Amino acid sequence: MPTTTTRPKSPPAEFQITSLIRSLCRDAELLPGEGRSELAAVAVAGEHLARNSGALIRGHVLPVTRAESGGLNTGSLAAGGAMVSTGSITLAEALQPVLMIERLGARRVQGQTGDQLVSSPGTVAGFWVGEDQDTPKSTAMFGASLRTPREAAVRIETSRRLWKQSGSISEQEFRAILQRSISETVEKGILNGSGANSEPMGLLQDQQLQRRTYSGGQLPTRARAGELVAEIAEAGADVDSITMLVSSADYDAGQAGSSPVVEITADGRRRIGGVPCAFSPFIPSGNVIVADWSRIAIKYVGPPQLTVNPYTKSDSGILELTLFQQVSYAVERRELLTVATVES
Repeated sequence: MPTTTTRPKSPPAEFQITSLIRSLCRDAELLPGEGRSELAAVAVAGEHLARNSGALIRGHVLPVTRAESGGLNTGSLAAGGAMVSTGSITLAEALQPVLMIERLGARRVQGQTGDQLVSSPGTVAGFWVGEDQDTPKSTAMFGASLRTPREAAVRIETSRRLWKQSGSISEQEFRAILQRSISETVEKGILNGSGANSEPMGLLQDQQLQRRTYSGGQLPTRARAGELVAEIAEAGADVDSITMLVSSADYDAGQAGSSPVVEITADGRRRIGGVPCAFSPFIPSGNVIVADWSRIAIKYVGPPQLTVNPYTKSDSGILELTLFQQVSYAVERRELLTVATVES
C-alpha cells in the first residue's frame, strides 16, 4: 500500500512590528509580501477582541498570545535586561515587560476586558487527627478586589524617512524602545500614581494601606527596618518574600558614613538592617514601601493596541506611533504592605 507522508508544519515567521508599521504606511519600498502575515494576524486579534462586550478598540490589536520561534527576547530577566536568543517567546514578553516589582515577587495575571476581579485567598488551617477521629472542618475564605483598569499610552515620534528604508530600524531595537517606555509608565503609575487625570491610585498614595514613620535620616535605621518587617511578618507575610523598596535618590545617603545603612552582602544583594532592598526612581526621597510582594497582583487587561499616524506631522517628516495597554493591580492583603515615611 502506498504510504502518505505528512510534513510537519513549519513554525510561523516571527511577528515583525516594524513590517506591520511599514505596511500600514504603504511604503513604496516594501519588499514583496512584507507585512502581509502581520496584517492578517492583527485582523484576527481585532475580531477576537471585538467579541468581548465592553472592549475598547483604539487601533490595531497586536496578537500577544502568538508564539514565536527563535529571535531575540529583549529585557530578559535572566540576562539582566539584555537581549538573548530564546527557543520560544511570545509578543507579550516583548510588549508587556517584566516590572521591577515583579522581580521582587509580584504576580502577573493576563485578563480580558472591563473591570477585573482579583481573588484574595484566605488562610486554611490544618489539623492532626488520630484513629477514628473526624477531621475538623476548615473554611477557605476568598475575597475579591474589584479594579477598574487604567490605560497607559506611549507616544513615539520618529523619522518617516527611516521607516521607508527596510532594515534601517532593527525589530529588536524598536521592541526595546516600546518595552522600556511602557514599563516605566506602568511602574510609575502603580507605585506613585495620583489617582487623578486617568492615572491609577499608586501604592504611595493609597491611604487605606498601613502607614508608619521613621526618623534618623532618609532611610530607616537597622532597628526601625526590623520593626517594619516584623509587623507584616506577624500578620502572615512570607519573610523570604519581604523586600524594602526605597527611593533611588536616597542610595547615596544609605552608603554614607562609617556605618552605612545599606549593606552589600557577599552574594551582591543590598540590604537594610539585614532586609533585602531595591531602589526605584519612581519613589520620592524619604519614602519606603515594605511588602510581601507576592501578595500583589498586576493584571494586563487585553492586548496592546497600536496606532500609526503618518499624516499629522507629515510636513516635518515625522511618523507618530502610539501604543496603548490597559493595566490593573490589586493588593490581596493590605496588612502585608506598609508605606513608611521619614518624619518631617
